[in-house]
Amino acid sequence: MDPFETLQDIWKSKQVAPQVQMPSLGPTAIHSRRKLQRNLQWGAIALLITGFYIIIVGILMRQEFHSVLTWTGLSLAVLVCWAQSFLQFSTLKKLRAIDEMATPDIHLSQWNDYYAFRKKQIAWNLPLYFIGLNLALALYMLELFKGRPWENIAIFITIYTAWMLFAYFYLGKRSLRKEENRLRGIMDNLEALKAQWAEE
Repeated sequence: MDPFETLQDIWKSKQVAPQVQMPSLGPTAIHSRRKLQRNLQWGAIALLITGFYIIIVGILMRQEFHSVLTWTGLSLAVLVCWAQSFLQFSTLKKLRAIDEMATPDIHLSQWNDYYAFRKKQIAWNLPLYFIGLNLALALYMLELFKGRPWENIAIFITIYTAWMLFAYFYLGKRSLRKEENRLRGIMDNLEALKAQWAEE
C-alpha cells in the first residue's frame, strides 16, 4: 500500500473528541464584571489626569506659592493620586486575569480569591487615601489662608469637613456596597453553574 494512503486511512480512522459545552455566565453577571472593570479603568485614568492637572496648576501659579509647605502639599497630592491610579490599574489587571473559560469550580475559586483580595485592599487603602489626600490639601491651604478673615476660614473648613465626611461615610460606603453586591452576584451565579456542571 502507498505510504500516503496508509497515512490517509489513519487520519480517517481518528475520531474527533466530543466538544464539552461549558456553562456560561448569565447576562447579569457578565454586565457586573464589565461594570467593575469600567469603574476601575476610568477611576485610574481620572486619578492619573488629576495628578498632571495639579502639576500644571503648580507651574502656572508658581509666582503665587512661596511656602515649602504649599509645594509639599501639591507634591503629596500628586503622589497620592498617582499611587491610587497605579493601585487601580493593578487591581484591574488582577480582575482581567480571571479566566472566563475555566471550569465553574476554578472560575469560582478565582472570584473568591479576588473578593478576599479586594476586602483586604479596601481595609487599608481607603483610610490611607483619605488621610493622604486631606493632609495634602491642609498643607496646600495653609499659605492661602494667611491674611484671610477667620470667619471665611471657619466657613470653608466647616463646609469642606462636612463634604469629606459625607463623601467618605456615605458616598464611599455606597460605592463599596455596590461593588460587593456585584461580586456576590457573580459568585452566586457561579455557584449555580458549579452545581449545574456537577450534575451533567
